Amino acid sequence: MLFEDTVIDAVLEHLKEKGYKILLRSTASQQGYDLVAEKEGKKLYIEAKGQTSSKPGTKRYGKEFNSNQKFDHVSKAILKAMQALEHPGAESGIALPNDPCHVRLVDSVLPSLKKIGLRVYLVDESLNVSER
Repeated sequence: MLFEDTVIDAVLEHLKEKGYKILLRSTASQQGYDLVAEKEGKKLYIEAKGQTSSKPGTKRYGKEFNSNQKFDHVSKAILKAMQALEHPGAESGIALPNDPCHVRLVDSVLPSLKKIGLRVYLVDESLNVSER
């Protein structure tokens, strides 16, 4: 089960390997973008979501989010990533667990996400990152 912070860390390492400088790395409990990186003068904003709650004591801690919760999370991530595109010259994307539900949700709008230049990073249980 991937926590949001685990997804963020995996994408952070992936971006560093691709030559990005990390400007900001937030935690699941902080507000704002989860990850901001820069390469060749362009900023990349990433909004991430996990498979389960990272807060001990909550009802969902350690339990995978259901499909309705994942729909809500993906919708909010896409909106926040789109808002980042309003920054002049910005690039943006979302980072999600690579599970069937998240993949199905992303694939249902992937052509539109590509049209607006929104990147999609999927993180599997082995912390491998793939880009859609």
